Amino acid sequence: MTTVREPAKGAREFNGDKGNVSKVEAVLTAEVSRHIRNNKVTVTYEAIPYLKDSGFWFGENNELAAGWEPKMDITLTLTEPHGRTVSETIKVVGKKVPYTLKAEHVFSYLSLGTHKVTVSGVKTGGRRGTDGRNNTGQDRVVLGEMSLEITVSGD
Repeated sequence: MTTVREPAKGAREFNGDKGNVSKVEAVLTAEVSRHIRNNKVTVTYEAIPYLKDSGFWFGENNELAAGWEPKMDITLTLTEPHGRTVSETIKVVGKKVPYTLKAEHVFSYLSLGTHKVTVSGVKTGGRRGTDGRNNTGQDRVVLGEMSLEITVSGD
């Protein structure tokens, strides 16, 4: 098995839009494996909302009420060596502090050669107004495109 990570160390930071303070740290990984004649890649995208947002969380143990949890909508795209693309749209809801948003998808029966995996999306939710009742709308973070290349070999 071979694992590729983007970024190689640490995490990539994406800031909220419209000047809000929300942030997300994200990591993209791909693990290539082979089972008999099936070459496959397991792609994992993990986004962790900025902990400072927890100052705006209400409830015991900084847990958000149902419906206020952070959500992530992403698209994973695999581009094969000959140019064909396969995309998967994934929706994830964070349920427990620190509300890590983790999406995983397996692309199977891959041809030999170099493949490109790309991800992009949006994180919303995960923050309440300081009065504990109103959604401020200041929680949107555009998750900029991240990509990595993996090589599937016959070895």
